[in-house]
Amino acid sequence: MRIDSRASIDSVVDNVLVGQGVRIGNVRLTGLRTSLGYFASDTNIIGMKRGLLLSTGNVDSVAHANISPGTSGIAADLHQKFRPDKDLARECRCRVYDQVVLEFDFVPSHNTASFRYCFASEEYNEYVGSAFNDAFVFMLTGPKVKRKNMALLPGSTARVAINSVNLRRRPELYVNNDYFLNYGLLKNIAQQPRIFFLRRWWNNLFNRKNNSPLGFYTLAGEKKKLNQTLVNNVEYDGFTRVLTASAYVQPWQLYHLKLVLGDVGDAIFDSGVFLEQGSLRSEKDSTEPGFAEYRDQSRTMNWDSIFGRLRPVPNTLVPPALPTATVTFGVDEYTITLKERSKLDVFAQYAVAHPGKLQIQGFTDNTGTRSHNYQLSLRRALTVMYYLANRGVPRSYMQCLGDNGGNANENRPADNRRVEVQFIEE
Repeated sequence: MRIDSRASIDSVVDNVLVGQGVRIGNVRLTGLRTSLGYFASDTNIIGMKRGLLLSTGNVDSVAHANISPGTSGIAADLHQKFRPDKDLARECRCRVYDQVVLEFDFVPSHNTASFRYCFASEEYNEYVGSAFNDAFVFMLTGPKVKRKNMALLPGSTARVAINSVNLRRRPELYVNNDYFLNYGLLKNIAQQPRIFFLRRWWNNLFNRKNNSPLGFYTLAGEKKKLNQTLVNNVEYDGFTRVLTASAYVQPWQLYHLKLVLGDVGDAIFDSGVFLEQGSLRSEKDSTEPGFAEYRDQSRTMNWDSIFGRLRPVPNTLVPPALPTATVTFGVDEYTITLKERSKLDVFAQYAVAHPGKLQIQGFTDNTGTRSHNYQLSLRRALTVMYYLANRGVPRSYMQCLGDNGGNANENRPADNRRVEVQFIEE
């Protein structure tokens, strides 16, 4: 699994999470930037291959083999005054730590709104049934929806959490990835000294070969029972299967969705929510009680007005009136230098805020063969395209062109070793 937490919040939510029949605006993340990232996997190990990951720790700590039963990080800026989210605290009736909040407005084009998700945690399986019941809410508000938590078990009003989905309760919805023992003793429980002594004594006698320097034991037999692809690629100790959050809405009305995740009971051991790419959708469901037909307003909707006009990009980040970017390269090179990256960062900010088709054309000097020059110019253009894509510019908006160097300026060859990026007509 690969995770990228560098792209801008607006672009990563709009380009990754949003699917058919939905327009979004006013995206906001409360928490550290490293608590949200884009994930991609070559295999369908958690039931989805791509999407967004929200975590109560650092998302970059998730994408590796499960070698520790208790990864802990922070999702909230500890230098600011801590304000627990009222909706999450009300739902779980407890104190919340390390919370991360992703929220945005959206307009559905049909009478349903839904998305697919998966909950995962390092609290599995040691703390099932305890007060350390890490939880989350997907709170929907809008016309005829006062406050609706969409993170509920299928066919139930119970919320999804560690104590409601595990090896004993709703096991058909649970995927185990845990083969550790004893790490739970690091948490403050009344029986800690007695339990710690008994388990340490037992493991010193019968399980010494699996003792970790960090103070926990691995169970080789349990590890063999797990999905080896999962245990070798994702850190979390347990997962729910992919679930669907859904609600009835009114077409072409403004709604607000708040996704809140937090550690419960203490700030130790991370939990996360995976949101499938393109799964935030709106579709027509004529079986809704009291269903009434509605008309398509996509051509008449004033999006700037309904979203209260999105925040403009700061003037310091806006390129000149006719936005272009020219990136230069060394002789026979296609690596972008730090100086040239700053140009592309400015251009990417503008391109994300003002979506449009981009032409990226590479050029070379005329010192090589035409075939070599064409391949080099194309590599330069592709390198720039991938860099912009990593900064949130949709790849589908960009086209790359090469050049064979036949028209190069012989008097100033350095000017020819470049890539030009510019907006083009549809």
